[in-house]
Amino acid sequence: MSAFNLQNVSYSYSQQKVIDNVTIDIAQGKFTVLLGRNGSGKSTLLRLCAKLLSGYSGSMQCLGKELSQWNNKEFTRTVSYLGQHHRPVFPFSIEDVILTGRAGFVNFLPSEKDHNAVDEIIHDLDLNSLRNRVYTELSGGEQQLILIARSLVSKPSILLLDEPTNHLDFTNQARILTLAKSLVVKGITIISALHDPNMAFLFGDDILFVHEKIVVRDGEHTPWESPLLKKIIPSFEVLSDGNKSFIIPNLV
Repeated sequence: MSAFNLQNVSYSYSQQKVIDNVTIDIAQGKFTVLLGRNGSGKSTLLRLCAKLLSGYSGSMQCLGKELSQWNNKEFTRTVSYLGQHHRPVFPFSIEDVILTGRAGFVNFLPSEKDHNAVDEIIHDLDLNSLRNRVYTELSGGEQQLILIARSLVSKPSILLLDEPTNHLDFTNQARILTLAKSLVVKGITIISALHDPNMAFLFGDDILFVHEKIVVRDGEHTPWESPLLKKIIPSFEVLSDGNKSFIIPNLV
């Protein structure tokens, strides 16, 4: 069974088509990367998968069930989404921020089970050193770790990440993506939009190219040798070191 299966899916904002007749299968148990330029439709595709957008045409199934057939509470317990933009206003504690990720389980007030789930995810992600800090006082990388913890505290099967390394320095980019890779090893399916091809190649198990409203997998070439990559980055060179390859743009 696929994490997501899309058949002839199209979506438009007003009269502007953003996703056009996409048919793609996204496997469970992998770190799948959506790779494309800014504005290519990566974020829209993730928001469609997260049930945050309606009005698409075609068929979208999550774990074998059409999105429209999912109960919202059941879906939020199964699929967690972390968007690009999060601007904190109030000085919440770390525990309170993570606790908001249990909203799908809370009827009136958080229960002991909810607080235990927060303790568990703080321990699992080794965030104890941040427990007594205020969220608004954390660095960008630390805030992103807390937001991932919030996304995971509901124990979802699928985690959708929209540019999780955006605005982070190199060390924190590697830290976030290494964490994501470790979550896949534990059985969580991750689908993430990235714009850095080298990070995508280094961490991704499966690369989906998003270009000109379509989403395509190249099953015949390595990602850095794919003609699809040349549509996203017209001119680049490939540098290889053993089993790893990286690309650098030609600026001339």
